[in-house]
Formats: sequence, structure tokens, C-alpha cells
Amino acid sequence: MLNLKKYFITLFDYDYNCNTLFNTMLMQPNASTQAVKIMAHLLVTQHTWLNRCKGLENPPDVQIWPAWKPVTFSPVLNQNHDDWTVFLSNLKDDQWTEIINYKTTQGVPYADSLINIITHVVNHGTHHRAQIGQLLKNMNNVQLPHTDYIAFIRE
Repeated sequence: MLNLKKYFITLFDYDYNCNTLFNTMLMQPNASTQAVKIMAHLLVTQHTWLNRCKGLENPPDVQIWPAWKPVTFSPVLNQNHDDWTVFLSNLKDDQWTEIINYKTTQGVPYADSLINIITHVVNHGTHHRAQIGQLLKNMNNVQLPHTDYIAFIRE
């Protein structure tokens, strides 16, 4: 039987690993400003979604496209991973299908299952890292890190 808790913690470990690899690249002085902006968005939305999953209100002035500098990413990246891992570790089997009511940053109400929201957070990170990778490659002609999930779980 699939252990959802273990599965999603592994996905967040993978997400953390990939974010860390890209964060190193974004610390370079010639990093794409658009790539930096996307990473900031990725990190702030991870926290925003976790608050929603916990039933907490996000601040009304939360900026989902913050003007953060790469030097601020590492502590946020670490905290997000720690917070998500603790949250997932404490979930009970019957909570995965629980419906979470939340509002978007524009105030639009929605309701989705916890498992779908958690899946979205992981996929959202993958989507934006692909954008970051493309920007870095096009701008700097750099060698991108290997971030395939299958390679991660083989290690």
C-alpha cells in the first residue's frame, strides 16, 4: 500500500534539492533577473499554500511576486522545506482528502482537497524551475544541474 506521507515527504525532499541547486546558480552575479524573480515567487507561494493548508490567513499584503534578492533565498528555502516536512509528518490518514477552503490573493474563494493542493505545490515548483533553467541557459549558456526525479530517488 502506498504511504502518502512518505511519498510526499520524498517529493518535498526532491523539490528542496532542486531548489538548492538552482539557488546556487542564482547567486552568481550575472544571473537572470527574471529567473531570480521566478525563484522568489516559487518560494513565497510555497509558504502561502502551506498557510492555506493549515487554515491560516495569509497577510492581505502578501506579494506573490516579491522583489527578493538571491541572498534571501537560502533561509526561506530551508524554512519552507522544514515547515512542509513537519506539516506532512503530522498528517493523519484521513486528512489527505480533507477539503481546504481558501481565498486567492485576489480574494476569490476556492475549495480543493489537501492532496490536490500538495500535489500542486510540488508541480508548481517543477514548472517554475523549468522556466528558471531556460532563462539561465539562454542568458548565460550554462550547464544546468541534473534535476530528474528518477535520478534523485536513485541516490
